[in-house]
Amino acid sequence: MSLRSLNNPIASFIDYLSKTGTDASSPVPPTGLVATGGVISDYTSGPAVYRAHIFTSSGTFTVSSIGTFGSNVEYLVVAGGGGGGSGYGGGGGAGGFRTNVSGHPLAGSAFPVSTSPGSYTVTVGGAGVGGGPSPTIGSNGSDSVFSTITSTGGGGGGAGTTPGNPGGSGGAGGNQSSTSGGTGNTPPTSPPQGNPGAPGPGSGIGGGGGGAGGSGTVPNNPGPGSPIAIETATSVTYAKGGIGFGGPKSMTQPMGSGNGGDANDGVNAPTSYAGAGGSGIVVLRYQIAQLTATAKATGGAISYYGGKTIHTFTSTGTFASLPTWSPSTSVEYVVVAGGAGGAATPSNGGTPSGGGGAGGYLTSSTPFSGPFSFAVNVGAGGAGAPGFTGSPGGSPGTNGVNSSVLFPTGTITSTGGGGGGGSPPGTTAGNPGGSGGGGTSSAPGGTGVAGPPRQGYDGGPGGAGIGGGGGGAGGVGSSGPGPGSGGPGGPGVQVPSTFQNPAVAPSDTTSPLPYQRGGGLGTPGPGGSFYLAGGGGGGGATAPQVGSGGSGGGGIGRSSPSASVHTGGSGIENTGGGGGGSYADPGTSEGPGGNGGSGIVLIAYPS
Repeated sequence: MSLRSLNNPIASFIDYLSKTGTDASSPVPPTGLVATGGVISDYTSGPAVYRAHIFTSSGTFTVSSIGTFGSNVEYLVVAGGGGGGSGYGGGGGAGGFRTNVSGHPLAGSAFPVSTSPGSYTVTVGGAGVGGGPSPTIGSNGSDSVFSTITSTGGGGGGAGTTPGNPGGSGGAGGNQSSTSGGTGNTPPTSPPQGNPGAPGPGSGIGGGGGGAGGSGTVPNNPGPGSPIAIETATSVTYAKGGIGFGGPKSMTQPMGSGNGGDANDGVNAPTSYAGAGGSGIVVLRYQIAQLTATAKATGGAISYYGGKTIHTFTSTGTFASLPTWSPSTSVEYVVVAGGAGGAATPSNGGTPSGGGGAGGYLTSSTPFSGPFSFAVNVGAGGAGAPGFTGSPGGSPGTNGVNSSVLFPTGTITSTGGGGGGGSPPGTTAGNPGGSGGGGTSSAPGGTGVAGPPRQGYDGGPGGAGIGGGGGGAGGVGSSGPGPGSGGPGGPGVQVPSTFQNPAVAPSDTTSPLPYQRGGGLGTPGPGGSFYLAGGGGGGGATAPQVGSGGSGGGGIGRSSPSASVHTGGSGIENTGGGGGGSYADPGTSEGPGGNGGSGIVLIAYPS
């Protein structure tokens, strides 16, 4: 999960888990530079805590104070990639790639910043345009700049007998063997910012554009990009060359024949029109803290807070001990299954659909000794029922998937949420699950797992013009306040204090109206923030009486009250929230139910 959307409640929660303590009992103080600009993300890499400023559009990096970790800033500056040539053309060259990240093979010298003047211009280069009606060479990408560091746009790919353009990396030659590739590292920098494009190999094939990691080669192979870990602790490859005509076309990447930032692969384009390059990117980072606590196991995202080491699993993985694991260590856990999808209303209208139930929620502690290695399975959210344009339409939501942890002392399994009830045929009860799905019309809600231990609550029954709300881990779903009103989803539950950091408590401020708030981790519940496993709201026949999602990630029912087709809102990922039910006015196409949010597993032990 990306941390760029920091207003997203779950992103804020993962963001707090990425922050770590200077010792085992305190949050991290921001002791590095104080600066603004771009999208800010904090993360750990080994014992170091970094803050990254990510620029995908031009802006200003402003430094207001210098912290205890010094004034040096590490940078990545990638220019826009060149467009490909048309008419059996060559691939575009990658945008220039310049960095000073320590240990990288292309690292330049240190870059100190100051508070006087304190403001540093950041320009993010655009992509070069691919060649039009054949044969036309591609245009070069635009430069990216951070202060005095300039990366040159990638060279456009050649066309026919036209050579590729020079640039940060050079564009490749066209389809004739006599056409040359453009030079890379133009103008020259040290270390070099790119490599040349390949010459045209002939036989109706274009050469491969140059990349940051090497030259393009014949017949149509692009030069490789360069991997670097600067946005996060995980390496990402930037500045690949573009594939020349005749190479394998990738349908999973943009049709860019050149490549700049954002790791957009260049691909060959149709004969007459070539693809555009990838846009550039600028990333700046600096250290803000140093860890003194250490992990005793591996697996998930690791952080430190309140004297505990916390492992956060947002996808399936393995939890394994290190040699430092203490005998019979008590482990605290939270295991949340995937929330269920909301149901869809038939296109003839009249019967709102039920909201999906939240994924089962379990929390406790168990002691065990090492060494060990066991699976942690994070359940996916259930799919919302699809929309339908014919008759009769209508269908229930899909149950969420179980989450489980295979502890040495026994497996802990949370049950996926129950899908919301839909119609026709007949009037359908909500499905049973960790928390039950809401019913439709006069049908009851599905049952939740009452335990012991309890995982969740029942969904709400349907009624006249009412879709019942899905059950939540903290309470039952409702049938709504009156005729035509969607039933609210049941509330979620607050995670234990072990997993809360009051200094960075997230909150949901993104929804304009109270009834549109889908709950979500961080939406204040009965006791504050940090809520998981809220039920999805039921669909309602009377705007704006939609069913609100339960605090803890539940999606809202009937999410577009001013339209004739009302889709259900989806549960928030990694909360186990249920999806909202939909509603269709008579004679209109039905909207789909909302998807359930995926689950999450948290494991903590004393640092």
